Amino acid sequence: MISNEYKPSVTLEVRTNKSDNQEVRLRFRVRCGRDFQWYFKSSIKGSVHNLMLIRDRRAFDGTEKQRNEFRQLEDAVNGEIERLKNAAIVAVGRGTKSSDEFSLLMNDKAVTGETTTLLDDFQAYINERTTTTEKKLRIADNSAKMFDATFKHLKTYLEGAGLETVTTKGFTADMLIDWLKYMGGRVSQNSRCTYSSVLRRFLADAESKDLIPFSPYRKRQDEIKTLTAREKPDEPFALTLDELKTIAATDVPQRLQHTKEIFLMQCYIGCRLRDLSHVTMQDIKVCEYGFRYITYVPEKTKKERFKVTTPLVPSAVKLLDSGVTLPMSIPATNGHNDKVRALLHHCGVTRNVETWDKRAQRYIDSPLWCVASSKICRRTAESLLTAYQVNMFTTGLHAVGSDAIKSYVDMTLTQRYRLMCAAYGETPENV
Repeated sequence: MISNEYKPSVTLEVRTNKSDNQEVRLRFRVRCGRDFQWYFKSSIKGSVHNLMLIRDRRAFDGTEKQRNEFRQLEDAVNGEIERLKNAAIVAVGRGTKSSDEFSLLMNDKAVTGETTTLLDDFQAYINERTTTTEKKLRIADNSAKMFDATFKHLKTYLEGAGLETVTTKGFTADMLIDWLKYMGGRVSQNSRCTYSSVLRRFLADAESKDLIPFSPYRKRQDEIKTLTAREKPDEPFALTLDELKTIAATDVPQRLQHTKEIFLMQCYIGCRLRDLSHVTMQDIKVCEYGFRYITYVPEKTKKERFKVTTPLVPSAVKLLDSGVTLPMSIPATNGHNDKVRALLHHCGVTRNVETWDKRAQRYIDSPLWCVASSKICRRTAESLLTAYQVNMFTTGLHAVGSDAIKSYVDMTLTQRYRLMCAAYGETPENV
C-alpha cells in the first residue's frame, strides 16, 4: 500500500496559446507528494476547447453527435488518468523521478493495469529480449527471426480460431496442442519443434514472473512431446573415389563452374561450407618438405578454439594454382544445394541410394544427385579416409579426445600427407 503522502494526483494541462478549435495532444502533470512530479504527453488528441471543458468539469453544449464525440474524448481522458495513477504508484516504488523514464513505464501494460492478450505479452517479451543490454537475456539476431516467425504462426492460428483476445493466463494446454497440430500441415516437423521451443521459453518466463500460475507445457506432456519430437535426418551420403574423380574431370557449363570449384575444395579439405567462406590464402602454409597444408578454426568449434590442420592433396593444390582463391564466395545455402544437385546430375552421378519416404513410411530408391547437398562433401572426405584406414585424427577434421589420440599425437604432418594422398588415389609431391 502506498502512503497517503504519495497518493498520485493528475492534472490535465491545456496550452492556452492555441486556438479553441486546434487539435493538440493531451499533456498531463502527475504528482506524488512533494518528492515526485512527472510530465507526460499522451497520444490522445482533442481540441483545446473540449479539453478545457473536461479540465474544468463543464458539460458540452452542442448537437447530439458533438456530445457523443465529447463523451468519447472524456472517457479516453479518464482512462488515461487511471493509467497514469497506476504508473505513478510503480514509479514511486522504484524511485523514478525522470519524466522520460516515467513515459517508458506508461508503455508497460502490466504497470498501467491494462488487460493484455497473449499476443501482446509475447510481442513485449520479444521486444524486451531483442533490446536488452544484458548479454545472458538478449536474443541473438539470427534467433530473433525464429521468435518473429513463431509470433506470426501463433497470431495466424489464434485469429483463425477466434482466440486473438485470449490472455496469457487463459492460454490452455488444449489450445497449445491445437496450435501444434495446426502447424503440422504448414511447416516441417523440425520447424514445428523449433517454434514450440520458442513459445515454451516465453511461457516459462511468464511463469517465473508469476504472470501465470504454470506453463501449459506442464500439462499433457506426453502428447506435446510426441508433437514436438525432432525428426532425425537421413545421414548424408558419400561419393566413391571414382565418382569424385569423374566430377573433377568433367567439363561443366559456366553456370556450374564456381559450384564445381566449391564442391571439390570441400571434398579435398573436408571442411564445412561455412568454413570455406572464412578461410583465406593466409591460412595456407608450406611444410619444410615442400607440400602445402591449411590451418583454420572451424566456426562450429570456434568457442573452444579447436584448430584444424589438414594437408592439401595435389588436386586441391592444382585448383588453387589454376586461379581458385580463398575465401570462396558462397551463395545462399538453398541455391547452392540446387546447383550441387545439378552438378552431380550433369556429371552422371546417378547411382541409386535408399532414402526414407515419410509419406509411405518406407525406404525408396532415389538417384544420388536428387538427394545431394553440400554435406556430401565432408562425408565424402571422411568416407574415403576411413575406407583407407586413415584415422580421422590424421586429417585433423575431428577434435582430440577419443581412444585413437595416440595415432594423432605420434603421426607427423608428412605421414598424414602421404596417407591422405593414398586415400585420394594421388601421388604425393616432394616427399
